Amino acid sequence: MRSLQKMLERGQSPWYDNLSRKILENGDLQKMIDSGIVGITSNPTIFDNAISKTDDYDDALKENASNGVSAEDTYWNLVCKDISDACDIMRPVYDSSNKLDGYVSVEVSPLLANDTVGTITQANELYARLSKDNVMIKIPATKEGLGAIEAVIGNNIPVNVTLIFSIERYAEVIEAYKKGIAALREKGIENTPACVASFFISRLDSKVDAQLDEGSELIGKAANANASIAYELFKTEFKDSLDEPRSLMRPLWASTSIKNPSFSPTLYVDELLAKNTVNTLPHVTIEAIQTSEGDFSSEDIDAKADQHAKDFAAIENAVNIDVIMKELEDEGVTSFKGSYHSCLDSISTRLAQFTTK
Repeated sequence: MRSLQKMLERGQSPWYDNLSRKILENGDLQKMIDSGIVGITSNPTIFDNAISKTDDYDDALKENASNGVSAEDTYWNLVCKDISDACDIMRPVYDSSNKLDGYVSVEVSPLLANDTVGTITQANELYARLSKDNVMIKIPATKEGLGAIEAVIGNNIPVNVTLIFSIERYAEVIEAYKKGIAALREKGIENTPACVASFFISRLDSKVDAQLDEGSELIGKAANANASIAYELFKTEFKDSLDEPRSLMRPLWASTSIKNPSFSPTLYVDELLAKNTVNTLPHVTIEAIQTSEGDFSSEDIDAKADQHAKDFAAIENAVNIDVIMKELEDEGVTSFKGSYHSCLDSISTRLAQFTTK
């Protein structure tokens, strides 16, 4: 039978791809930790759903309203409170894993996705404000994000590089990571901050499959093949330290819930098992893991590396993969900006309501 514990036994860390005040206060997060969850990720969409679509934050909103706090400052007050509390709950995992897991990721404002200096500034400010060893700052892997990734890692801050789609961009991310570590060594700092590189999985299949002929044997294969190629690059680039997980920038599989109902609900778990990786799981995928019949394959992703490479080569012949990768990055940034603006609009409206009461 599949389970989060079995993922851990295979060398893969299951993280929870969601965060809200409710699961912090009602004990649900601790229950997930007890079942095998060893980290948490968040993003503007997650916080928009948590803040805008529930009344869980009303007390905090009332307090901010009474103090005349702006909508944007209120957003960060609410977010930082949740991240801080989650870090405290995850701290025992951080300690027991020797600082490998137990992290809670918070993303810089998506409005800074194409602003290198602004991203560096906010990343430093967030890390200082939260003052938690096990907080991880998320920075998007845009062209402008690469310099920020290098600088923030060079400031000895754990980084979760998000919105990675192409292997070419992943190679640039690895280079930025190595430059950041080199900057630390030049300062005489021997610590290596825990970092992950987040590949968005299901969105690639959705985009590619829409351009393939109906009934094509390549449907549902692009995302896992791309991840497999990324994992091979990871093993090559970090070949001298694969036995030291804390010194690695681990690949992280994100967006692992299926978008095509004809796919197995655990497609992006079963085929992405690999040592020294992370899989961030939304609640629906965790449920699928815990309730689906059968067990995980005995083979890790690298056992099928040759077939994955052939599949991806065939996909490249069928679609313009470079255009698709650029579209996915642009759409990801736009989506997070939309969620951020949506959340600020909701907060602004509710602050006004509480001010007039």
